Amino acid sequence: MRPVSIAGIGLTKISEHWEKGLKDLFTEAAIKAIQDAGIGSIEALYVANMGAPILQKQIHLGAMLTNSLGFQGIPALSIGAASASGGAAFHEGVKAVASGYVDCVLVGGVEKMSDGLPEEVLSTFALAEDQEYTSYTGITHIGLNALIHRKYMETFGVAAEEIAMFAVRDHENAVGSKHSQYPFKVAIDRVLASPMEADPIHMLETSAVGDGAAAVVLLQIISL
Repeated sequence: MRPVSIAGIGLTKISEHWEKGLKDLFTEAAIKAIQDAGIGSIEALYVANMGAPILQKQIHLGAMLTNSLGFQGIPALSIGAASASGGAAFHEGVKAVASGYVDCVLVGGVEKMSDGLPEEVLSTFALAEDQEYTSYTGITHIGLNALIHRKYMETFGVAAEEIAMFAVRDHENAVGSKHSQYPFKVAIDRVLASPMEADPIHMLETSAVGDGAAAVVLLQIISL
């Protein structure tokens, strides 16, 4: 297998982009990544997405976004793996370059969720679960995570305050980041005082609904 490098990165700000569509967000991030890599073309495209089939009534994103970027005649695939879609798309891109199938790949992820009604967003998240076995009960994705959350606390003797520190640290890491949705610090007391979404998960321990895109260019590392 050949070594692979991340040659370019492109990001949009995570926000409620009412004036931008799914194509606009992805194209913005993709062009930034391509320019950052200093290349003129790509040989394959992998797009990570979860919500478009429900929220935009759109599938076949690979081909659509390739056209949006102006590239023709290249393999272009949509990768859907729920919350792991981005990682799965990146994995496929690395394999394509490492195996020698192509030398240059664009991998990106895009979601546009702020336009959706609450019930549409909840239905989108429910797609990650078994519709016949789990989703029909009406439990939400946060509810499912709350069951795991509580089981972890009971099994390993972890206090709610300890797990809530993940949210505190995430906000600390967001400070100064131009693309972060909420680039400010929060205190542990504020996290624990925020409304309960699904016991024991508080609102500030959940991810917010938003729109955005990210992209990377992967290239073969050529040894000198």
